[in-house]
Amino acid sequence: MIVNNMVYIIDEDKMSQTIIERLIKNEFGSLTIKTFNSCESSLTYIKQQMFYAVKEYPNKIILSNNFPVKCILEFLKEVKGLATKNEKNINVYLLVDANSEIAKVYENAPLELKGYIFKPIKPNELIRAVQPLKANAV
Repeated sequence: MIVNNMVYIIDEDKMSQTIIERLIKNEFGSLTIKTFNSCESSLTYIKQQMFYAVKEYPNKIILSNNFPVKCILEFLKEVKGLATKNEKNINVYLLVDANSEIAKVYENAPLELKGYIFKPIKPNELIRAVQPLKANAV
């Protein structure tokens, strides 16, 4: 069984994680949120899920662009494999600085990014990214 309504927040900045988590929980209290400080720790967690009866795979991932590009690309490749293997739609949003031109770096990423959430975080942008899960929230 795969848990629905799961959001992963992957950001090395604990304050940013907390703000994002609070904004999501204030709007959609019934979603499950997992936070990670690195791409590697989130990948380890994802890979461990195959050993459990109840799997906590994400529906949405909010990923900071402050990690090395190589790390992010490897992460996207792994998530694409997971999504394909489990026939699960996983949307990844990249958390970027407002004046960043990072989009060009990820044009040919292994997994297409669903969009960008710009810092400073605007609650409406974040809510719009997570909104489709609200219909499924229990």
